[in-house]
Amino acid sequence: MADVSVVNTCFTRPISLPDLSYALGGSRHRHKQQVVNQCVIEGSGVLSETTLQSAIEKVAKTTPVCRMVIRNHWGFKHWRGDGPLPRLKTIHYPWDGYASDGLPFLDGPLDLFEGPVVEVIQVISQKTFLVFRIHHAVMDGVASNEFIRNVFRALRNETPDECCFTDSDEVFIQQKRNSPVAMKLEPALSPLGDLGHAGEISRPSLIWRRITLPSSSLVIMPKTMLALAEIARKYGSGLVRFRMPVDLRRHQPGSNAAGNLIGVMLLDVDEQDSVRSLVKKLNRQLSERRDIPKVQPRWVRVLARWIPFFVLEVLAKYVTYQYLRTQQYHYSATLSSVAATSLADYSTEQFTAKTMFGVPIAPMTSAVFVAICSNPQTTEITIGANSQRVSQESLIKLCDELEELLLKQV
Repeated sequence: MADVSVVNTCFTRPISLPDLSYALGGSRHRHKQQVVNQCVIEGSGVLSETTLQSAIEKVAKTTPVCRMVIRNHWGFKHWRGDGPLPRLKTIHYPWDGYASDGLPFLDGPLDLFEGPVVEVIQVISQKTFLVFRIHHAVMDGVASNEFIRNVFRALRNETPDECCFTDSDEVFIQQKRNSPVAMKLEPALSPLGDLGHAGEISRPSLIWRRITLPSSSLVIMPKTMLALAEIARKYGSGLVRFRMPVDLRRHQPGSNAAGNLIGVMLLDVDEQDSVRSLVKKLNRQLSERRDIPKVQPRWVRVLARWIPFFVLEVLAKYVTYQYLRTQQYHYSATLSSVAATSLADYSTEQFTAKTMFGVPIAPMTSAVFVAICSNPQTTEITIGANSQRVSQESLIKLCDELEELLLKQV
C-alpha cells in the first residue's frame, strides 16, 4: 500500500445539506455500504503505486477536495482540507468487471472524520481495472470524474485543472426556479416484480451487474427508460416514474466546481410514449429549470450544522428503517448518465483505457439504480439493486431482458 503522507495545503468551508445527507448514509470506518461514487476504468498496462502517489500529490495541490474531512461532531460542522491523501493499493484478483459477486475491494469504508475520503485501487486480472472510489458527501459524480481526469493529466505530466470546492447551499440560493409542478409521491411499478424480503436490515445493501452494448447512442437514456417501462408493465398496471440526477453546473457556464451540485428531475413514462416524446419531456423540464432543488430556510441549514452528528445519524437510521419496511417504491428506477468522452483522457504511456463504467449507489426509494456510460464505441450499463429486497436471480433476469430489448434498437 502506498504512503498517505499529507501535503501542506488547507481549505475550509461549511458543510451543506446535500453533503450532510450523503454523510448520514455512512461516515466512519465501521460503516459499510456507504454512499460512494465509484468509477472503474478498464484497460491494459500497469501503473506503479509510486507513479500514482506522485500524481495524487500533484492534484491535491490544485484540488484539496480529495483531502477534505469533517471537523466538529458538535456545533458548527465544516469541511477542512487537511486530511490524508487518497488511499492507494494494488491487488491481484480474478475479475471480469461484470458483477459484484463476492468482491472484497468495492465496499471498503471511507472515513469522513479521519480520512481518507478517496481510494484508488488497481485490480490486476486478465485486464487491469483502475477503481476510483470517492465518498459522495465530498463531491458528486461530475466532480469525481473531473478529479479522475486531473489524476490522468498529472500522470501524463500535464498541469491539472484547478477546482473550487463550492458550497452547494449557496449555489442553490442563487438560482431561481420557475413555478414547480409538485409531483405527489405514489407507489411505482418495479421492473423487478415483487419486493421479496423487505425490511430485514436497516441499511441498503448493493448488488449489481453490468451489460455492454456494441454501439454508442445519443438517446440511450430514453431508450433505457422505455425498455424498463415495458418490463415493469409485465408485472401489472400503474405508475412508471423515473428519477434522474441532473448537473446544476449548466446554470453556471464555465464552472469547474467540486461539490454536490446535483438536482433531480422526475419523469413519468406513459404507454404511448416514444423516444421522441421522452426527449421532448426532458427538454421541457430542463427549460423550466425543474432540476433546481427547493431551497431550505436558513434556520434549517444552520440547525442541521449545529445538531450533534450522532443525533442526526440516529434520526437517519430510523427514517431508513421505516422506509425499508414498506412494500413499495417511489420510483421505478433512478437513471444516471455520463456523456460520451474520449478514452484518451484516461490513458497514459503505461496504461491504455479500453472502456469505463460506473458502479451504482444502493437504491432505497427506487427499484433499481442504472448507471449509463457512453464510450466512443460501446455503451456500458450497470444495474444496481438493494439485496435486502432483490435476489441475484431477479437482477440477472432483469439484466437479460433489458439487454435483449436494447439490442433490438441498436
